[in-house]
Amino acid sequence: MSATAAVSPSHRAMREEPMLEHAPRRSARIAEEIRGEMGYQGRTLKELSAATGISMAILRRRFTGEKSFYVEELERICRYLNISVIDLIERTEL
Repeated sequence: MSATAAVSPSHRAMREEPMLEHAPRRSARIAEEIRGEMGYQGRTLKELSAATGISMAILRRRFTGEKSFYVEELERICRYLNISVIDLIERTEL
């Protein structure tokens, strides 16, 4: 059984839909928190793109708030920054 086949259709759909689509403020806070963490670690957007495989164009859309982050993107970004997705999300709660 392939890894793709092991993922239920509903779980796959969740991963493919933008996280926080209906919460632009939360998405903006997440972007701000990621930028802050990148600054703290001395990482650049170009390095983030290369390490995560997320194009510069897509990252720019996420960081400007044009589009919300996908769960998979947050997983990749957090893995690169060595932080947990849960911690990232908790940092953005009001």
